[in-house]
Amino acid sequence: MSLYAQPVTILGIDLGTTAVKVAVFGTDGSILGTGEAAYPTLRRGPGWSEQRPEDWWSAVTAAIRASGADERVEAVGLTGQMQDLICLDAHGEAVRPAILYNDVRAGTEAAELDRRLPDWPSWTGNEQDATSIPAKLCWLRHHEPEELEHTGQVLLGAPAAVLHRAGGDPVVDLTTASTTGLLDVQARGWSEPLLAAVGLASAALPRLIDGPAVSGSLSDTAARELGLRAGIPLVHALGDAGAATHGIVGLAPGSAYLYLGTSGWIAEVRPEDPAWMPGPVHSLVLPGWTDRLLIGAVLSAGGAADWARRVHLGDPSFEAADRVAGERLAQIDPAALPLCLPSLQGARTPIRDSAVRGTLIGMTPDTTAEDLYLAVLLGVAIDLRLAAERIGSVPDTLPVIGGAARSPVWRQLLADAFGAEILTSTADPARAGVRSAADWAATATGGALELPAMFETDAGCRTLPRNPIPHARLHRQLELYRLLGPTFADLAH
Repeated sequence: MSLYAQPVTILGIDLGTTAVKVAVFGTDGSILGTGEAAYPTLRRGPGWSEQRPEDWWSAVTAAIRASGADERVEAVGLTGQMQDLICLDAHGEAVRPAILYNDVRAGTEAAELDRRLPDWPSWTGNEQDATSIPAKLCWLRHHEPEELEHTGQVLLGAPAAVLHRAGGDPVVDLTTASTTGLLDVQARGWSEPLLAAVGLASAALPRLIDGPAVSGSLSDTAARELGLRAGIPLVHALGDAGAATHGIVGLAPGSAYLYLGTSGWIAEVRPEDPAWMPGPVHSLVLPGWTDRLLIGAVLSAGGAADWARRVHLGDPSFEAADRVAGERLAQIDPAALPLCLPSLQGARTPIRDSAVRGTLIGMTPDTTAEDLYLAVLLGVAIDLRLAAERIGSVPDTLPVIGGAARSPVWRQLLADAFGAEILTSTADPARAGVRSAADWAATATGGALELPAMFETDAGCRTLPRNPIPHARLHRQLELYRLLGPTFADLAH
């Protein structure tokens, strides 16, 4: 039975690192149905992180059907993880699993590209490393040449793969494109020298889209699988970082927020592209090519917390772990916790080093399992604070979203690390991406969603600093990254 009384509804899809979330919106912005489904990550070698595009499709199908979506849906908007490498053959089938944004196997190839193309970072406006698409393509050429030989189309993110499977064109939004290491931000197009260096024809890359636009329609076959009406418009929204920003605080200069999911980041919109300097902050292009979204990313946030929950606390539920950690936090000064570098598999911010691994330092006979769990949460919070300093500002008030934002303990540690008021949403903060995707789809098809504000400032949504972390502790963590750099490099080899 349909859930919808309204004649027009928009479906938003957000393909995250571990699961897809969908929501169906009425034109008044109300959520009429939701669904979620997980998919596995493959780790077939050191530093590898892969997913199967067919698993994305199966999860999207399950989540849409769970949401109660039906033939009244008028348009579909898609967002999700960026900087994935998906190789398709001439029939549109994946020739191998997708290589994800956090895969760091291609360190040797990235170093070689740096030597061959010293202007690579200035062309792209970002420091480049093993996670870049050119490095991954070179890795394929060295290790899986047959798969690359059979590749006729390259897609650059999970949303693009699902949109293409649904009947849409091979496209990518500007924000996602600027994470790949292939976009020349000055020439405003794909970099021909980089394409030549990796041996890829420009025709194999997706078409760049600037702003809300329809990129195809739902095919008959896909419509039957998804339970939707054939022919409805498909819209590739902003990639996940841009979509989260749009869904939370909008895209106006000065907007800033924290995201706390499997990975984490602090983001701020800037009115112009700052002069590029090597460093660990990503500068992502927003529609119109003028404003930039500056991102300080922590690759292991919720992922590190999940590891600590399993290893140190015996794998209780997220809520149970938060409860026992909260009881312990009430008894101690968080600045006395062991030092933690939470980067389980490489780091982007506060330093950029694909060899970094997770580290705990400073245990004593009195250190408890809860202390070690809290140290990981605090390590992520401090990395995010250091990332804010790298961007150039530490806001006094910060909204926080993402699945891990539901933890009161982590919100308190963030407030203490930033010395700032942390705001959470009365709505589901994990669904900012689907909000944005649906709004993008409505705009692209000539409509509009009347979305309510996500954040309020009542007492139930505010977390104030309780035990501010001393500045020396913050920078001791940064110094630890530097001191252990040679050790991490040795371990990586």
